Amino acid sequence: MVHSGRAKRAGRGIIAASAVALLGFVFPSAAFLFTPTVRGDSADTTVRLLADGAVREWPSRQLTVADALAEALITLGPQDEITPPLSSPLLEGMTIQLTRIECREVTQEEKVPYQTVVKRVTQRFRRSPTILVPGKPGVVRRTYEVITRNGREVGRRPLRTQLVQAPVDQIVTMRSSMDLASRGYFGGGRVFRMVATAYDPNPRGGSGRTAIGLRAGQGVVAVDPRVIPLRARLYIEGYGHAIAGDTGGAIKGHRIDLGYNSRGAALRFGRRPVTVHVLDE
Repeated sequence: MVHSGRAKRAGRGIIAASAVALLGFVFPSAAFLFTPTVRGDSADTTVRLLADGAVREWPSRQLTVADALAEALITLGPQDEITPPLSSPLLEGMTIQLTRIECREVTQEEKVPYQTVVKRVTQRFRRSPTILVPGKPGVVRRTYEVITRNGREVGRRPLRTQLVQAPVDQIVTMRSSMDLASRGYFGGGRVFRMVATAYDPNPRGGSGRTAIGLRAGQGVVAVDPRVIPLRARLYIEGYGHAIAGDTGGAIKGHRIDLGYNSRGAALRFGRRPVTVHVLDE
């Protein structure tokens, strides 16, 4: 009876050892359960990638979008956008879209429109107004931050300006009873007499970006696109160069909203008439 009990225990030990060996064959490492890098099954996931103007499709066993991009040897820039996010799990039939975002500095020379100085006269001139001194545009060297999405420019923001040649004012004589029109052509571009207000770049819960994707602030103004087209370059007397980069519910007709970098500067500007030169459209 004793030998029979030992034999039974030995038999159970052999069965247990065989079960452990089988489990070890199926699950060779506990790390498989906790630190996976690829799929454990034999099924591949079909991944579709839209990037750099091309479409790629391949079978993958990776677990996340980031892993799939690394597998495809895709290098990401610091501002590139990925949809869906990098941490998203890889799903069958998933399409990954990569948008290349670049910000670079561009320097170019631009004309500065001359201002018109009106000299009031009381005498009766046959021709009035009369140009006594012709105006001459100046030249500035201006540097912009240019933003592109997949190689296409979506916005630009003025960074710095260097005066190369100062403009020469145009001097005009005019009878006291006359006035300059609110819209005309000076220095080669359209000119508007407009009512200006000011804003600060505080997004107040928004994105801080304008209607064309620029950062709100100094050098970016809101206009009525029916009067001045978006992305037009402007010169505003008493303010400087600007980009028509935004719209607003209250900005209709001959109204313009000037961007400042602080709330204090915007409040100090208040509301006043300005002369707006459209340099290009």
